[in-house]
Amino acid sequence: GRLPAVVARFFGGSGGGDLSGTLAARRIGDLLRREQEEETGQTVLHAVDLPLESLFDAPGATVVLRGELDRLDGWAGALRIVDYKSGKSLRTKYIPSPGRVSVESPRRDLARAVKSVQLPAYVELVHRARGVPYGSLSAVLLSLRDPKESPATLFSESSNSEAEMEGVYLPVIRRVLGEILDPLIPFEPDPSEPRACAACPFGGLCGR
Repeated sequence: GRLPAVVARFFGGSGGGDLSGTLAARRIGDLLRREQEEETGQTVLHAVDLPLESLFDAPGATVVLRGELDRLDGWAGALRIVDYKSGKSLRTKYIPSPGRVSVESPRRDLARAVKSVQLPAYVELVHRARGVPYGSLSAVLLSLRDPKESPATLFSESSNSEAEMEGVYLPVIRRVLGEILDPLIPFEPDPSEPRACAACPFGGLCGR
């Protein structure tokens, strides 16, 4: 019921803004109605746009790992991290395949298997900042573009989240950070991701 007024605050006016607001209200309304139909009363909203940070040991340095969670829920006796995406095919694009990951793989092969470390990094932040065991954490992606798309979860029902975090995802995050921090590894574009160059703010460093 509050959705039209909330959308109007951000997409007021006429023309393009009004059209964007109509589309936003439709997409968000579809998402809220789906959640309303599927939730069983187990979900309690804890926070939105939640900033978290924690010290993290990377190769040769201790860094500050920071992130901002779209949403944090209490869900089925545990905590659930929710991240919204504007695209679709979320599982294909963002969810790692832990069974295919070898930390020693060439970077290109590792990138294909891991796809994204965002959700594992969020899990680690909540684990460290809130002291929550891995077994009491889950993480899910929801599509704003296609509310009918099934949620893409980081951990399957049969997986051991602690084993996956400590055996796969944390070593991968450390390897990525190690490459970023290693002055002997040149800053260069990744040939497997040509589209990423268009949005990269560091083009001046590689000259591309």
